[in-house]
Amino acid sequence: NPHPDTPEKRSTRLEQINIAIQGGLRALAIDSMKPLYLAECNLDNEEILGTVLDMALELGPRVFERQSLALKDRLDSVPMLSTITCPTAVICGEEDKLCPVRYHELMASEIPGASLTVVAECGHLASLEQPDIITGELERLLDA
Repeated sequence: NPHPDTPEKRSTRLEQINIAIQGGLRALAIDSMKPLYLAECNLDNEEILGTVLDMALELGPRVFERQSLALKDRLDSVPMLSTITCPTAVICGEEDKLCPVRYHELMASEIPGASLTVVAECGHLASLEQPDIITGELERLLDA
């Protein structure tokens, strides 16, 4: 997401940080993961759900806090996209609710020479949901 957080989203992040620090990271991860992170076809994929939950719990609430604050306070990146000069692949899930396809289309249109790949049956966790496709796109980028 190249855009800064809205005031509402910043407020939500602060609430989520408080929940996580007060021992609610597991519930927070479970409650937000399925509806926001995964494509429809993966909503009941226990392997992906377990992996993501394990990662969240292993990293813990303080890492969640740092990550959330970094996102909350990020600047608008849109103006600098045109300055990117390295080979760039913009890859996203067709069903990404956190960073919709339109954000990726904007990034790909602003970055000179960028490619855009929209992956079907995929949400926000592209490398877990469609690993073969993502690997292929990264290999194509590295071969460029």
